[in-house]
Amino acid sequence: RGAASIVVGADETHHNLYVAGGTVVVNGKTTGDLYVAGGTVDLTGDVQQDIGAAGGTVGISGSVGGDVRAAGGTVTVNAPVAGDLLVGAGTLIISNRSSVGGDAVLGGGTVTLEAPVKGDLKIGGGQILVNSKVNGTVTIAESNGKNKNNTVTFGPNADITGKVIIYG
Repeated sequence: RGAASIVVGADETHHNLYVAGGTVVVNGKTTGDLYVAGGTVDLTGDVQQDIGAAGGTVGISGSVGGDVRAAGGTVTVNAPVAGDLLVGAGTLIISNRSSVGGDAVLGGGTVTLEAPVKGDLKIGGGQILVNSKVNGTVTIAESNGKNKNNTVTFGPNADITGKVIIYG
């Protein structure tokens, strides 16, 4: 599918779905993989396997049975991800309504992690907040350069069971 605005209804079910448009809303269930690109991407339907998403603004609020690979100006994940999570964004929020069943690799200007991660966590960014449980090793690469406003913060809910390695 491809057009200026695409809406996949909640009553629709697709095995593998490939969608591109100016605004893309996927409310329906995907029993396979979902690949989507758009200026605004809103994924509220459950996906049983993997998601690949790119857009100016990407929101994921339906559960994901596999991995997520996403990129955008702003990316927000508000749902459980059973597998790995790989995201690059200017502003990246992994909310406390989410969880990561595998490893997480996150990069962005501002990165906020409020969701538990069962595996290892790798983060690169300027403003980094880790405020959740991580069962593996946490590796953080603070942005290099002359920006003195770069920060790494561990919030009150941070609970790291592995090593913490910070570069930068």
